Amino acid sequence: MAVSMVFPGQVFGSNVSSKALKGLPLSVYKRTGQQTHAQTNMNRMLKYSNKGNTTRIRPGDNNRLHAIKSSTNNSSFMPSDTIEQFYECINNKNVTQLGKYLANDCVYEDFSFPKPFQGKKEVLNYFQQLTKCMGDNIEFNADIISKGDDEDGFTIAVNWHLDWNKIQIPFTKGFSLFVLSKEGERLLIKKVQVVTEPPLKPGTLALNLLKIVTSVFDEFPEFTKWFLRSPHVVLLRIYNLVLAPFVKPLLACYINLWKLIATAFIFAFNVYLQISKLFNK
Repeated sequence: MAVSMVFPGQVFGSNVSSKALKGLPLSVYKRTGQQTHAQTNMNRMLKYSNKGNTTRIRPGDNNRLHAIKSSTNNSSFMPSDTIEQFYECINNKNVTQLGKYLANDCVYEDFSFPKPFQGKKEVLNYFQQLTKCMGDNIEFNADIISKGDDEDGFTIAVNWHLDWNKIQIPFTKGFSLFVLSKEGERLLIKKVQVVTEPPLKPGTLALNLLKIVTSVFDEFPEFTKWFLRSPHVVLLRIYNLVLAPFVKPLLACYINLWKLIATAFIFAFNVYLQISKLFNK
Protein backbone atom coordinates (compact mmCIF):
# COMPACT_ATOMS: atom_id res chain seq x y z
CA MET A 1 0.00 0.00 0.00
CA ALA A 2 1.49 3.36 -1.01
CA VAL A 3 1.65 6.07 1.62
CA SER A 4 2.94 9.63 1.75
CA MET A 5 5.29 10.25 4.69
CA VAL A 6 5.55 13.71 6.22
CA PHE A 7 8.19 14.83 8.71
CA PRO A 8 8.75 18.25 10.33
CA GLY A 9 10.40 20.70 7.96
CA GLN A 10 10.00 18.58 4.82
CA VAL A 11 7.26 17.10 2.70
CA PHE A 12 7.79 14.32 0.23
CA GLY A 13 5.91 11.47 -1.28
CA SER A 14 7.16 7.95 -1.80
CA ASN A 15 5.72 4.58 -2.60
CA VAL A 16 6.49 2.54 0.50
CA SER A 17 5.01 -0.83 1.27
CA SER A 18 3.45 -1.42 4.68
CA LYS A 19 5.95 -4.25 5.26
CA ALA A 20 8.85 -1.83 4.87
CA LEU A 21 7.48 0.32 7.68
CA LYS A 22 7.45 -2.44 10.31
CA GLY A 23 11.15 -2.04 11.05
CA LEU A 24 10.92 1.64 11.91
CA PRO A 25 11.31 2.52 15.61
CA LEU A 26 8.31 4.82 15.51
CA SER A 27 5.05 4.27 13.71
CA VAL A 28 4.91 6.40 10.56
CA TYR A 29 1.84 8.58 10.32
CA LYS A 30 -0.04 7.83 7.11
CA ARG A 31 -1.26 10.94 5.31
CA THR A 32 -4.55 9.60 3.96
CA GLY A 33 -7.94 11.30 3.98
CA GLN A 34 -8.76 9.50 7.23
CA GLN A 35 -6.62 7.54 9.70
CA THR A 36 -7.98 4.01 10.16
CA HIS A 37 -7.06 1.84 13.10
CA ALA A 38 -8.25 -1.78 13.26
CA GLN A 39 -9.22 -2.76 16.81
CA THR A 40 -8.35 -6.35 17.80
CA ASN A 41 -11.42 -8.59 18.14
CA MET A 42 -13.67 -5.73 17.09
CA ASN A 43 -15.48 -5.08 13.84
CA ARG A 44 -15.43 -1.32 14.09
CA MET A 45 -13.04 1.39 12.99
CA LEU A 46 -11.83 4.57 14.70
CA LYS A 47 -11.19 7.38 12.24
CA TYR A 48 -9.39 10.65 12.73
CA SER A 49 -7.77 13.15 10.41
CA ASN A 50 -4.35 14.76 10.64
CA LYS A 51 -4.80 18.55 10.64
CA GLY A 52 -1.14 19.37 10.27
CA ASN A 53 2.33 18.03 10.42
CA THR A 54 3.08 19.71 13.75
CA THR A 55 0.56 20.60 16.46
CA ARG A 56 1.64 23.33 18.84
CA ILE A 57 0.51 23.13 22.46
CA ARG A 58 0.68 26.66 23.78
CA PRO A 59 0.78 27.38 27.53
CA GLY A 60 -2.38 28.95 28.87
CA ASP A 61 -4.61 28.01 25.92
CA ASN A 62 -7.63 27.51 28.19
CA ASN A 63 -10.20 28.09 25.44
CA ARG A 64 -8.69 25.25 23.47
CA LEU A 65 -8.72 23.05 26.57
CA HIS A 66 -12.40 23.71 27.29
CA ALA A 67 -13.26 22.92 23.68
CA ILE A 68 -11.41 19.62 23.92
CA LYS A 69 -13.09 18.70 27.22
CA SER A 70 -16.53 19.19 25.69
CA SER A 71 -15.63 16.74 22.91
CA THR A 72 -14.31 13.86 25.01
CA ASN A 73 -17.46 11.84 24.42
CA ASN A 74 -17.29 12.39 20.66
CA SER A 75 -16.19 9.38 18.58
CA SER A 76 -14.04 11.67 16.41
CA PHE A 77 -11.90 12.67 19.43
CA MET A 78 -8.27 12.68 18.25
CA PRO A 79 -5.18 11.29 20.07
CA SER A 80 -3.46 14.68 19.87
CA ASP A 81 -6.33 16.19 21.89
CA THR A 82 -5.52 13.88 24.81
CA ILE A 83 -1.88 15.01 24.73
CA GLU A 84 -2.92 18.67 24.62
CA GLN A 85 -5.07 18.08 27.70
CA PHE A 86 -2.17 16.31 29.40
CA TYR A 87 0.13 19.34 29.13
CA GLU A 88 -2.61 21.88 29.80
CA CYS A 89 -3.50 20.11 33.06
CA ILE A 90 0.17 20.24 34.11
CA ASN A 91 0.42 23.94 33.24
CA ASN A 92 -2.80 24.64 35.14
CA LYS A 93 -1.54 22.56 38.12
CA ASN A 94 -4.73 20.48 37.88
CA VAL A 95 -3.50 17.02 38.85
CA THR A 96 -7.03 15.76 39.58
CA GLN A 97 -8.14 16.52 36.02
CA LEU A 98 -4.89 15.01 34.70
CA GLY A 99 -5.82 11.67 36.24
CA LYS A 100 -8.84 11.43 33.93
CA TYR A 101 -6.56 11.03 30.92
CA LEU A 102 -4.37 8.27 32.40
CA ALA A 103 -5.09 4.56 32.23
CA ASN A 104 -5.18 2.79 35.60
CA ASP A 105 -2.16 0.68 34.65
CA CYS A 106 -0.22 3.48 32.97
CA VAL A 107 3.59 3.55 33.12
CA TYR A 108 5.57 6.81 33.19
CA GLU A 109 9.25 6.21 32.43
CA ASP A 110 11.42 9.28 32.83
CA PHE A 111 15.02 8.27 32.13
CA SER A 112 16.22 10.84 34.68
CA PHE A 113 14.86 8.50 37.38
CA PRO A 114 16.23 5.06 38.28
CA LYS A 115 12.94 3.25 37.67
CA PRO A 116 9.56 3.93 36.02
CA PHE A 117 6.48 5.10 37.89
CA GLN A 118 3.98 2.24 37.79
CA GLY A 119 0.21 2.75 37.93
CA LYS A 120 -1.95 5.87 38.03
CA LYS A 121 -1.37 6.50 41.75
CA GLU A 122 2.44 6.64 41.44
CA VAL A 123 2.26 8.74 38.28
CA LEU A 124 -0.11 11.28 39.83
CA ASN A 125 2.06 11.48 42.94
CA TYR A 126 5.02 12.35 40.70
CA PHE A 127 3.04 15.08 38.90
CA GLN A 128 1.82 16.44 42.22
CA GLN A 129 5.46 17.01 43.19
CA LEU A 130 6.37 18.30 39.71
CA THR A 131 3.64 20.95 39.63
CA LYS A 132 4.65 22.18 43.09
CA CYS A 133 8.26 22.55 41.93
CA MET A 134 7.16 24.44 38.79
CA GLY A 135 5.79 27.35 40.83
CA ASP A 136 3.46 29.94 39.33
CA ASN A 137 5.38 31.00 36.20
CA ILE A 138 6.92 27.86 34.69
CA GLU A 139 4.96 26.06 31.96
CA PHE A 140 5.48 23.35 29.37
CA ASN A 141 5.65 24.46 25.74
CA ALA A 142 5.17 21.39 23.56
CA ASP A 143 4.99 20.50 19.86
CA ILE A 144 3.46 17.25 18.61
CA ILE A 145 5.89 16.19 15.86
CA SER A 146 4.67 12.73 14.90
CA LYS A 147 1.49 10.67 15.05
CA GLY A 148 0.90 7.04 14.27
CA ASP A 149 -0.97 3.88 15.19
CA ASP A 150 -0.18 0.21 15.58
CA GLU A 151 -1.83 -2.93 16.94
CA ASP A 152 -1.41 -1.82 20.57
CA GLY A 153 -2.74 1.72 20.21
CA PHE A 154 -1.84 5.22 19.07
CA THR A 155 1.65 6.69 19.31
CA ILE A 156 2.35 10.41 19.74
CA ALA A 157 5.86 11.94 19.75
CA VAL A 158 6.34 15.34 21.41
CA ASN A 159 9.19 17.84 21.60
CA TRP A 160 8.92 20.20 24.57
CA HIS A 161 10.75 22.76 26.68
CA LEU A 162 10.00 24.81 29.78
CA ASP A 163 9.06 28.50 29.69
CA TRP A 164 9.26 31.04 32.49
CA ASN A 165 6.79 33.86 31.77
CA LYS A 166 6.78 32.84 28.07
CA ILE A 167 10.62 32.89 27.94
CA GLN A 168 12.40 29.62 27.19
CA ILE A 169 14.59 28.31 30.02
CA PRO A 170 17.99 26.97 28.87
CA PHE A 171 18.73 23.24 29.21
CA THR A 172 15.07 22.27 29.68
CA LYS A 173 14.37 20.67 26.31
CA GLY A 174 12.96 17.17 26.21
CA PHE A 175 11.31 14.49 24.10
CA SER A 176 8.33 12.37 25.13
CA LEU A 177 6.79 9.34 23.46
CA PHE A 178 3.15 8.60 24.37
CA VAL A 179 1.25 5.36 23.77
CA LEU A 180 -2.53 5.69 24.01
CA SER A 181 -5.21 3.01 24.08
CA LYS A 182 -8.92 3.28 23.44
CA GLU A 183 -11.09 2.42 26.43
CA GLY A 184 -14.76 2.75 25.58
CA GLU A 185 -15.19 6.05 23.76
CA ARG A 186 -12.07 7.65 25.26
CA LEU A 187 -8.36 7.58 24.49
CA LEU A 188 -6.23 7.18 27.62
CA ILE A 189 -2.49 7.43 28.09
CA LYS A 190 -1.07 3.94 28.57
CA LYS A 191 2.67 4.58 28.58
CA VAL A 192 5.03 7.56 28.47
CA GLN A 193 8.78 7.57 27.89
CA VAL A 194 10.65 10.82 28.56
CA VAL A 195 14.17 11.89 27.62
CA THR A 196 15.35 15.19 29.12
CA GLU A 197 18.23 17.38 27.97
CA PRO A 198 21.13 17.01 30.44
CA PRO A 199 22.43 20.26 31.97
CA LEU A 200 26.00 19.00 31.56
CA LYS A 201 27.27 18.31 28.03
CA PRO A 202 30.11 15.76 28.28
CA GLY A 203 30.71 15.71 24.50
CA THR A 204 33.71 13.56 23.55
CA LEU A 205 34.20 12.68 27.22
CA ALA A 206 31.14 10.44 26.92
CA LEU A 207 32.71 8.63 23.97
CA ASN A 208 35.95 8.12 25.87
CA LEU A 209 34.02 6.81 28.86
CA LEU A 210 32.09 4.43 26.61
CA LYS A 211 35.38 3.14 25.21
CA ILE A 212 36.72 2.46 28.72
CA VAL A 213 33.54 0.69 29.80
CA THR A 214 33.37 -1.52 26.71
CA SER A 215 37.05 -2.44 27.15
CA VAL A 216 36.37 -3.54 30.74
CA PHE A 217 33.31 -5.51 29.65
CA ASP A 218 35.26 -7.30 26.92
CA GLU A 219 38.14 -8.06 29.29
CA PHE A 220 35.91 -9.52 32.02
CA PRO A 221 32.91 -11.14 30.27
CA GLU A 222 31.76 -13.19 33.28
CA PHE A 223 31.73 -10.14 35.54
CA THR A 224 29.88 -8.23 32.82
CA LYS A 225 27.14 -10.87 32.61
CA TRP A 226 26.71 -10.77 36.40
CA PHE A 227 26.68 -6.99 36.45
CA LEU A 228 24.19 -6.58 33.60
CA ARG A 229 21.65 -8.85 35.27
CA SER A 230 20.97 -6.18 37.92
CA PRO A 231 23.03 -3.06 37.17
CA HIS A 232 20.83 -0.70 39.22
CA VAL A 233 21.25 -2.77 42.39
CA VAL A 234 25.02 -3.03 41.96
CA LEU A 235 25.48 0.67 41.20
CA LEU A 236 23.25 1.66 44.12
CA ARG A 237 25.37 -0.40 46.51
CA ILE A 238 28.57 1.08 45.13
CA TYR A 239 27.12 4.58 45.42
CA ASN A 240 25.98 4.09 49.04
CA LEU A 241 29.30 2.59 50.11
CA VAL A 242 31.79 4.72 48.18
CA LEU A 243 30.27 7.87 46.70
CA ALA A 244 27.40 8.89 49.00
CA PRO A 245 29.64 10.03 51.90
CA PHE A 246 31.36 12.49 49.53
CA VAL A 247 28.58 13.39 47.09
CA LYS A 248 25.88 14.30 49.61
CA PRO A 249 27.95 16.96 51.42
CA LEU A 250 29.09 18.41 48.09
CA LEU A 251 25.52 18.49 46.84
CA ALA A 252 24.36 20.22 50.03
CA CYS A 253 27.12 22.84 49.63
CA TYR A 254 26.14 23.34 45.99
CA ILE A 255 22.49 23.92 46.90
CA ASN A 256 23.41 26.31 49.72
CA LEU A 257 25.74 28.21 47.38
CA TRP A 258 22.93 28.81 44.90
CA LYS A 259 20.62 29.87 47.71
CA LEU A 260 23.25 32.40 48.80
CA ILE A 261 23.64 33.65 45.22
CA ALA A 262 19.86 34.02 44.86
CA THR A 263 19.64 35.91 48.15
CA ALA A 264 22.48 38.26 47.14
CA PHE A 265 20.88 38.87 43.76
CA ILE A 266 17.51 39.73 45.34
CA PHE A 267 19.22 42.06 47.81
CA ALA A 268 21.16 43.83 45.05
CA PHE A 269 18.01 44.16 42.95
CA ASN A 270 16.09 45.69 45.86
CA VAL A 271 18.93 48.17 46.46
CA TYR A 272 18.82 49.09 42.76
CA LEU A 273 15.07 49.69 42.96
CA GLN A 274 15.43 51.92 46.02
CA ILE A 275 18.19 53.96 44.36
CA SER A 276 16.11 54.31 41.20
CA LYS A 277 13.19 55.66 43.23
CA LEU A 278 15.46 58.32 44.81
CA PHE A 279 16.67 59.53 41.42
CA ASN A 280 13.17 59.52 39.94
CA LYS A 281 11.81 61.86 42.60
